[in-house]
Amino acid sequence: MGSRPRPDRPGRRARSAPPRWELTALYRLRVVAARLDLTLNELLVVAESLVRDRTLSGSEIAGIVGLGAPAVTAILARLEERDLVHRDPDPHDARRQVVAASPEARAVLHRPLHDHDTRHLLDGLSASAADGVLVAVGRAADNGLRQVQRDRDRWADEQVRRSRLDAPRSRPRRIGPAPG
Repeated sequence: MGSRPRPDRPGRRARSAPPRWELTALYRLRVVAARLDLTLNELLVVAESLVRDRTLSGSEIAGIVGLGAPAVTAILARLEERDLVHRDPDPHDARRQVVAASPEARAVLHRPLHDHDTRHLLDGLSASAADGVLVAVGRAADNGLRQVQRDRDRWADEQVRRSRLDAPRSRPRRIGPAPG
């Protein structure tokens, strides 16, 4: 029996592209954060709130930036001081607060996050080829975001599993007389 030829998949040819894309995105975020006098974590919190276009809980923010509650509280205080986020009581749990990007954050961050000049990347391409590239890059970015979310979920599941394994186990209490 002969072997069937493998379908030509772009993913197989482009193995080196994702690390470069990820580094490019990281460097770009660092530049944007520096221009706005924010830390990378502060920028991530505001950007996630803008992208998700909804309020975020403290635990969601902790998951986004990978920090504990005290560090997240400090980040939120700095962002609130600069009027980039506002905190409100959680409508479902009065003990908690939810965070949303402020209108000021939209005004300050919209251009740096959305108006990246990519014309130089498309130099020499026809309009239809450039449109095709933009569609393909958009799909690739969507795939990348889904992969990042799967990685986050897998990491969170692993953390929960580890915490359960590392938790001290209590001995069952003996009821009744001791064997003797």
